[in-house]
Amino acid sequence: MKKLELSNRENCFKQAYEILERDGIFHDENTLFGKLNLAKHYEEIINELYSMGYEGELKPYGNYFEIAGEIAAIYDEEIFGEFSEVKEYIKDYIRETYKEELAQNPDIEL
Repeated sequence: MKKLELSNRENCFKQAYEILERDGIFHDENTLFGKLNLAKHYEEIINELYSMGYEGELKPYGNYFEIAGEIAAIYDEEIFGEFSEVKEYIKDYIRETYKEELAQNPDIEL
């Protein structure tokens, strides 16, 4: 597989690390990685975060939501013990970020 290429690699990882330390999770909509990089290169991203000193148990997450499309994330399994907790965190993010779209489309389920 092609290696992850980022124009501002250092800032991408620094931002992700800080969000991970604060929230225990980051995703393609709150970092500079973007959906494709996070989904395709999660192993490389996780390994780089470990080399930066992160000590939690990092796992990838991905799910499709009708209102937001696919959301890819990396989370700390020691903070989000159950997969359902990760999904609920992302749903809360979608409810807040896409609240206008959800209000206009009340039939959409998360």
